[in-house]
Amino acid sequence: MADQAPTDKVVHIFPTVEVDAHADPWELLHSGRGIAVEELSRVASRKGTVYPATSSFARGLQPVLDLAESTGGKLFRVELPTGSTIDQLVPALGGGYRGMVRGAGKGISGHARLVPVGMTTAKAAKMGVLAVAVAADYLAQQELNAKLDSIQRGVDHLVERSYADDRALLSVAAATIVEAQAAIVGEHAPSVSLGLDSTASDLRRFVEREREWAQGLARAAAKIDQLGKEGKLETDGVPVDLFEQLIGVEDLKATPWRFAEKVTNYYRALVLDSHLAVLATAEATLGSGRGDLTEFQRVLERRLRVNAIRQEELAAATEAIARESITAKVFQRKMKEAHAVERVVRDVAFGIRTSPRISDVVLGSGRQEMVIEVLKSGDVRLLDPK
Repeated sequence: MADQAPTDKVVHIFPTVEVDAHADPWELLHSGRGIAVEELSRVASRKGTVYPATSSFARGLQPVLDLAESTGGKLFRVELPTGSTIDQLVPALGGGYRGMVRGAGKGISGHARLVPVGMTTAKAAKMGVLAVAVAADYLAQQELNAKLDSIQRGVDHLVERSYADDRALLSVAAATIVEAQAAIVGEHAPSVSLGLDSTASDLRRFVEREREWAQGLARAAAKIDQLGKEGKLETDGVPVDLFEQLIGVEDLKATPWRFAEKVTNYYRALVLDSHLAVLATAEATLGSGRGDLTEFQRVLERRLRVNAIRQEELAAATEAIARESITAKVFQRKMKEAHAVERVVRDVAFGIRTSPRISDVVLGSGRQEMVIEVLKSGDVRLLDPK
């Protein structure tokens, strides 16, 4: 953020304690016992989401911004501990395991002021839960758009004309997530039930079904590889008829984009499931009144880890199935069809590995960054990461 020259830095410690005059702000921040608030100089306008002063998100931030002497028109970078969940969320949304989090090189200057926060551990944890919910929404959309746009660019004829029931289920899940997100971070406290349970059950059944297909894709790649080693394939690749049979997608030769749609539907379901898991757990955590960040991340840990593994399995399967050329006997009409199928399969393998840069949100070591603008109305605007 080279265009944001810091004017002051404050580290807030929670819960309310006497702060040792010799305490190291950097150590407090990295141990999860501190929240850094850095006032920034004004920057060029960036898009962002406005949260009313009465919203859960704005109210959660207010104790920290108050102590930072925030007034309307000021801009702040807030770095806060959110536990391991924010790190686990990245691969669960398809961001991969490598090069997706920023290292700890930023730091706090030696002149940082230490200010005790009149905030209980529960309130601090609530702020962390809300921050993760907000980040999940941004990251899920960023990941989905990056990968699906990449696949769309490669697959000219990727149109949603098949798998209508699948698309309806995913659309319902996406709409439920939008409503839940608004309820959890918006004007009203989470209700006893936001309708997440039934949507989550339907989504999990879909994920399990499609995972079986993705595993079959990996087995098909292994079978093709074995046939090649045994000299049972054409010299220039696997016949398109055999390929269609092995991967279990009907009418692939006539409509090769069906393979891309099948992969992207499963990928989208995994992203929605991870996002839904964050919101459902946030709803339960905030609704209990305890605001236990440790319990929040414990509940989410297994679910996100499982989805991260499935994301990696899907990427590996699409890569493996794309290794062998797809062909047909020369001079037959199928040769053109075979080349079209091969192009789609390779474009999908490339697209599913597309990983956008999300380091403006995730700092690593269980920490998260947000840039907040305090508006004169008292509302806050969360700026979209660069």
